[in-house]
Amino acid sequence: MCTLRVGVFLWTLIVLSLIVLTVLVPVAKDANDMTSLRGGNNFHSWRRWLAPLYVVGASSTLLGIITRLPTRQKRERLKDSGHDGLWAYVNVFFVVGILKGISVVVFSALIACRVDEVIATNYFVVLALPFYVFGVLTLLDSALHRIFIHKLRGNSAGSCNIFVISIPFIIAVGLVLASVSMVSMRLNDLDRARHGAAGDVFSLHAALIPVYVLLGSFLFSTLMIFCFMCFFLLTEDGEASNSPHGDAATEGNDEQQGSEAHSGGEKGVEGGHDDDGQPSRNDSFFQESRRNRDVRDMPQGAPDTPTVLNGEMFLPQRPRQRLSDID
Repeated sequence: MCTLRVGVFLWTLIVLSLIVLTVLVPVAKDANDMTSLRGGNNFHSWRRWLAPLYVVGASSTLLGIITRLPTRQKRERLKDSGHDGLWAYVNVFFVVGILKGISVVVFSALIACRVDEVIATNYFVVLALPFYVFGVLTLLDSALHRIFIHKLRGNSAGSCNIFVISIPFIIAVGLVLASVSMVSMRLNDLDRARHGAAGDVFSLHAALIPVYVLLGSFLFSTLMIFCFMCFFLLTEDGEASNSPHGDAATEGNDEQQGSEAHSGGEKGVEGGHDDDGQPSRNDSFFQESRRNRDVRDMPQGAPDTPTVLNGEMFLPQRPRQRLSDID
């Protein structure tokens, strides 16, 4: 837990230092340019203004030491899990982490001294070489980490698989290093022109073309991932709406509503009344009245001919005779 807190603190310090550096560098550059245009020589010292870069280098080195230090607890943990043979990877991770931090420290010191013209070293050595060392160590660290994870999970990690997985990362690092190399070329051309040498100066927009390609590829990949996610979600919604389970559920809901309506109707006509409190048509009074009306309206046939109406047989009613009418 203590190591985690220290790591979070160092990462926070690195991010804050980089933010401060992005503010200080343009301010110092503009101030030195204005001094140069006025013909003065009171320039700001880059060795002071680049102090946040020293903090970044020191924090990176400490982060590599603290988070990757081969401790007894790590070895016992590997031994308990049956992966004692992976202890060599832990030692390699520790060395690679320290070298990455040292490359940042060396770059910070060299670039500050070169800009202040304390040293006259070529910019390829001052700028490009530390970046190349850091990039190669980052690729090595990534490949070793993938191999370590595969072996820790018990999977066979082939060199071809590791290479195929690392292709996007290798391309990204290669584009960054190409841009750094061209920026170093431009700085060397500017330094020669400042000292009176003839020759063309490599343009900055041409030097940053690999960075533009990298940013464009990143934005395009992000857009494609977003489009595929939207298409997948729409496809899932369409399949869910057209699935037989959804139709069965709809039919079940309709049947349930029909049964509820039927039960409600039975409750409404119970006791001979409808839902509005009026006598129901299924009441015996209404049935008897309807039957008598049908009998009155039936056609007259033979006197004793029965009449079938609505499936029921009715005999014609003869008028009653009084005793006085009988002879």
